[in-house]
Amino acid sequence: MTETSTEKYLTEFSNVKSALFGQDIPWLEAIRKKAVRSIDTSGFPHPKHEEWKYTDIKGITENFFQPIQGTAPSILWKELDQLGLDLTDTYPVVFLDGRFTPLFSDTTDLPEGVTIGSLQNVLTADPHSIRKYLARFSEPSASIFTDLNTAFLNDGAVIKLGRNAVLKNPIQLVFISTTQETPVLSQPRNVIILGEGAQASVIQSYVGLNQKSDYLTNSVTEIVLEENAHLIHALVQEERRQTYHINTIQALQAGNSRFDSHTFTFGGGLTRNNLNIELESENSECTLNGLYMIGEGQHVDNHTRVDHFKPECTSNELYKGVLDEGSRGVFNGKVYVHPDAQKTVAYQQNPNLLLSRNAEIDTKPQLEIYADDVKCSHGATVGQLDDDSVFYLQSRGLDEAAAKNLLVYSFAEEMINKIDFLPLKNRLNTILTNKLPELGRLQENH
Repeated sequence: MTETSTEKYLTEFSNVKSALFGQDIPWLEAIRKKAVRSIDTSGFPHPKHEEWKYTDIKGITENFFQPIQGTAPSILWKELDQLGLDLTDTYPVVFLDGRFTPLFSDTTDLPEGVTIGSLQNVLTADPHSIRKYLARFSEPSASIFTDLNTAFLNDGAVIKLGRNAVLKNPIQLVFISTTQETPVLSQPRNVIILGEGAQASVIQSYVGLNQKSDYLTNSVTEIVLEENAHLIHALVQEERRQTYHINTIQALQAGNSRFDSHTFTFGGGLTRNNLNIELESENSECTLNGLYMIGEGQHVDNHTRVDHFKPECTSNELYKGVLDEGSRGVFNGKVYVHPDAQKTVAYQQNPNLLLSRNAEIDTKPQLEIYADDVKCSHGATVGQLDDDSVFYLQSRGLDEAAAKNLLVYSFAEEMINKIDFLPLKNRLNTILTNKLPELGRLQENH
């Protein structure tokens, strides 16, 4: 089945390769060819692959999702407003089915040293400016989904900050999947580059209009932080439940740089979040925060890897899960401390709250250490709502449902409070509040 699915994408590539964007860029074509060879060799993963042990992607491999090319479709402003996004006090960059849409975007009045644009525009105007960044860290064979993204590369966002450039308001990348009659594949490719001493915040939002078909979003974001750079990155996924979502982020950090990552997963039928961080120089630091809050029929798989290559680097990871009946979560986090990485400090925690006997979590925090002077710890917890706490709240006048919702809210709120940008924090609080009646439903035998 996987071989048949792989062959379909290879056939589709042969059919459309002459029309793919960037045919006149030799180095881009070389990257594409490597990705195609990798797709042909590796094929799709299955549960016998250790990295996919708890996630079955038959829904993806047994269907063919047509890779989207061409120009973006048209939607009305009122349709955008219905999505509940707050674009004020940000630089919005909007994509429809993975393609840049200038009508809803605003990248004017940028500070000196800051450029924001679409991948197509950059590859047209100055392709060499991103040659050393595009596909530099997403090597072929690392993931067939990354290879598919590279092979059919079409559009995405390019964000570049020069030396000491500071962007006070966040950049908001909004990826909207529109109504489709047949299963389609959207594959945005983003490149974020912060020069020495630069500072910025980026919000990536994935939302969907009402689709009439299955939909696969396969997004890849490559991040480069130079010396003393600081990036705050938030990802919010609210796609429809009949969709599939694969998201990959690759980040490379130079010395004294800081990367703060916040991943919020609420939507999608099957979601896989891949977050890979390389701490390449001394005194770099990353903080990885995550919240996944899912209900019946949803599956979320969070895979993180932090490579400590050099001494005196710090990583701190906290992912929280709230799972209602019929849902399944996976957390697989690895901290890899290489032989030269003395004085490493690395912490990793994955607490989970199960709201039903039919909810399931597979958690696997890992440490692999090849240095002898480190401070590293990891852990995971899985539990249910505490009956005594529920009883206490009821004794203070709350009914049972309200008491349980309040306890769930207090568990999840910690992750939202780590967000400093008030409009995003308010949006996340609204999402959380709207989900509580659904997630608070417990079976009578609970």
